[in-house]
Amino acid sequence: MKKEKTTVYRKPADGVFVILLTAVLTFIACSLLLKLYNADLGTAYSALIRGAWGTKHNIGETLSKAAPLVLVALGFAIGAQSGMFNIGGEGQMFAGALGASLVALYLPAETPAVIGILLVFIAGAVFGMLWALPVAYLKTKFGVSEIVMTVMLNEVASGIVSYLVSVPMKDPMTPIHQSAILGANFQMPTLIKGTKVHLGVVITLVLVFIVWFFMSRSTLGYQLRATGLSSRAALYAGMPVTSIMILSLMISGGFAGLAGAFEATGVHYRLIEGVTGGFGFTAIIVAQLGKNRPFGIAVAALVFASLTVGSAAMQRAVGTPAMLSEMIEGLAVMFFIISEFAVKRVRKEINNKAIAKQLAAAQKA
Repeated sequence: MKKEKTTVYRKPADGVFVILLTAVLTFIACSLLLKLYNADLGTAYSALIRGAWGTKHNIGETLSKAAPLVLVALGFAIGAQSGMFNIGGEGQMFAGALGASLVALYLPAETPAVIGILLVFIAGAVFGMLWALPVAYLKTKFGVSEIVMTVMLNEVASGIVSYLVSVPMKDPMTPIHQSAILGANFQMPTLIKGTKVHLGVVITLVLVFIVWFFMSRSTLGYQLRATGLSSRAALYAGMPVTSIMILSLMISGGFAGLAGAFEATGVHYRLIEGVTGGFGFTAIIVAQLGKNRPFGIAVAALVFASLTVGSAAMQRAVGTPAMLSEMIEGLAVMFFIISEFAVKRVRKEINNKAIAKQLAAAQKA
């Protein structure tokens, strides 16, 4: 008997439908908001796109803002894979920026640039990892919530940096609470003249591929995922669950610390109170929108960075408020969640109908 073919809704298409639905809903909501401000839609959207990607300088601005989002989000994703949810990217960025600044300010100015930049990398990552270490220990040893601990440590790190740039590390030549300019041999070299595209942006791109390979092709990546799915099953399988959880959170902190180091040495060229720019919190949303997958994270970070940079140009062009970009980002996240839920429900209904049709055909046969 000839088999009857049935159309099955395939899961790999879910992501495409979710993205398209999110984009359409966000566009409609954004257009309504712009109309409330009596803004011309064509002018506003044109300014948004040109502001983010219209010139070499704007492209550099977008890429430089995307880099810390990608780094912190990659770190969050690595921790989340093992069941360690690191909400402390902001604090670890502060720690990494502090470590890099200490190296740049207090090592000899004649240190060769290659060594100086390498030391900045190491200091940023190590300080971020050390800031995450107590949380990892308390979580694995006593079961203390890593979410609560990392959130609280964000404020502690911010306070420490604020004090340091206000008193012992403050630049005596300015009333602003900030450190002196970091040594030239410790600054991230600019790769494209006239832009903010520094070496850290390229390193971030390389790390996206490294993390993808690590998570999908390496034994340790498999162990991280297994631990996150079921730590008890992973323990029965002989995996060092405690060590894996500690390592994953420290790696997560190291990525955030590296992001802080890049901000201090590649963007601001000094340690300032707001050196993190709030990227540590936004990166959590980026990681979720990217489904904790490296390439998805990179795309989500570019979208958020484009909105941030482009909205400033849109504000100048049509007079929209500065908060509009944050409103759009918030709406995009909300619509993403709604779209994901809706697509899952539709897929479930279609699959149920397909299964029912196949059962009915089997009974007739």
